[in-house]
Amino acid sequence: MLPRLDRRASPLDPRTHLLFALALLLPLFRWERPAALALLAVAGVAYGLLHHLPPRPFLTILRFLRALLLITVALNLLLTPGHVLIGVAPLHLWITREGVGLALLTAVRLVGAVWIAHALYRAVEPEALVAGLARLAGRLAAPGRRLHHAVVVASLALGFLPWFAAHLHTWRDGPLDLDGRLRRLITAGEQEITARAAAAESGTLTDPTTAAAALRLSAADGLFTLLVVATVTAGWVLEIGALQG
Repeated sequence: MLPRLDRRASPLDPRTHLLFALALLLPLFRWERPAALALLAVAGVAYGLLHHLPPRPFLTILRFLRALLLITVALNLLLTPGHVLIGVAPLHLWITREGVGLALLTAVRLVGAVWIAHALYRAVEPEALVAGLARLAGRLAAPGRRLHHAVVVASLALGFLPWFAAHLHTWRDGPLDLDGRLRRLITAGEQEITARAAAAESGTLTDPTTAAAALRLSAADGLFTLLVVATVTAGWVLEIGALQG
């Protein structure tokens, strides 16, 4: 197996990370006011600073997603009805004021969602996140329950992500042609899956429920949660106030 991604030790419990991501994602796709969304952006940037996350990997992800972003923004920009700003009558295309607003909002939401997922992955071990989910599920994820099997599978699957990320960089920059690099990636993936399956059968992989039982909340979790609640509440007030106004 390849070495894991170099992560700084987080002062927060995995459950706190999960609740933070949920607290940002839900309003991100419901709020529309710039001031409210700006508060979510501040919270996301603060989370990155707390865990010393470099911006370059995130920008690299956005570079790979630029086609999706451009297509999504263009569709909203050109196909949204409303007050026409620029029109191309022969092509039946119009840029409307509402389309500009929706295009910007869609771009912000997509970039924000990618940042939250990226930051969560960079800040916490995938297996720790699964342990946090198992702890939140409580007895529903106890051994013998169906959810326990799903948790174990999720732990194996998410634990595969760091390996895939490391091999993807090697695959892209390899000296072989595309077919040769793809075959090498598939072969290495099969070997990694075999190694993980053998580790699971031998019992050397930690059961997520065992790791979940060892989780403990700290004062840092309480303080961080209070700050998140205060931020989301302030954003909600701004959103509701703007709608009522």
